[in-house]
Amino acid sequence: MLDHFDEFPTSEAYPHQAIQLYFSKEKLFLSSFDWMMALAMAEDFDVIDIYWFRMQANQMYGYQLPSALYWVGRARGMGITVNIHGNSNLNPATKLYGYESIDKFEFTEKLKG
Repeated sequence: MLDHFDEFPTSEAYPHQAIQLYFSKEKLFLSSFDWMMALAMAEDFDVIDIYWFRMQANQMYGYQLPSALYWVGRARGMGITVNIHGNSNLNPATKLYGYESIDKFEFTEKLKG
């Protein structure tokens, strides 16, 4: 929650200032996903499991994808295992550029226009 609310006695205010200080005043928070990732990282989780954050680029939340990818990469850079479950643009099924071949027929068809 943004703040503690008396009507929800167990609610806690999200520690956004502490999180920003922990990450050197980082401002790249474009979604709740980003704040959740940062909190898990600051709380020293060893493993973060992400389930069904689709983040489709052609839909309403597509603008959030770059910052989500940033936080996944930053967590992995800190040595945290990040497992992405389900169909998600956070874990695109693409070929490894420069190393995995493409279908020759597909390439030829693209050249034809």
